[in-house]
Amino acid sequence: GEMRLEYQEKQKREATELDSDESEYDEIQVVFDSFNPKEEDFHGMKLFLLNFLDGAEYNSSELCDLVLEQSGTVGTVVKVKDEEEVYGLMSVISMKANRDKECLKQIRDFILSKSSKQASASIQSIFDSTNTNVGLIVSERMINMPQDMAVPLINSLFDEIEGAKKAKVIF
Repeated sequence: GEMRLEYQEKQKREATELDSDESEYDEIQVVFDSFNPKEEDFHGMKLFLLNFLDGAEYNSSELCDLVLEQSGTVGTVVKVKDEEEVYGLMSVISMKANRDKECLKQIRDFILSKSSKQASASIQSIFDSTNTNVGLIVSERMINMPQDMAVPLINSLFDEIEGAKKAKVIF
């Protein structure tokens, strides 16, 4: 992957497991790598995206498909080296290019339902604009995943967006 983060954590051992010459902590070392999303990541991504709208029902499968469709252009999944489990994902979906997709209409409606009356009109005009390309950032990760992953993922996403814009790729 393009991004790699080694993570170390010390976990406290039970006192009964200690020998006199051992530390009371075990060291866990994990190497996270970033990858372009692939078809086999669908179910792992979907587990994260099921709660994307605070548990409200929406077409999360369609959102996973949108992330997969632009793989190689924009989007990253995080896995532990040599494992298949998805530990996080970061992507952006064009609200303009995908405005007719059911999942984006559901996300728009969810956002509007949580907005004040004053903000709703502004938000609605942004969603309805054909001149503005608003991106929905899709960012999910395991709860206990190190926060150190966030900055490289965000930087990578913006690099991918810039690359796509230079190559005139619509995503």
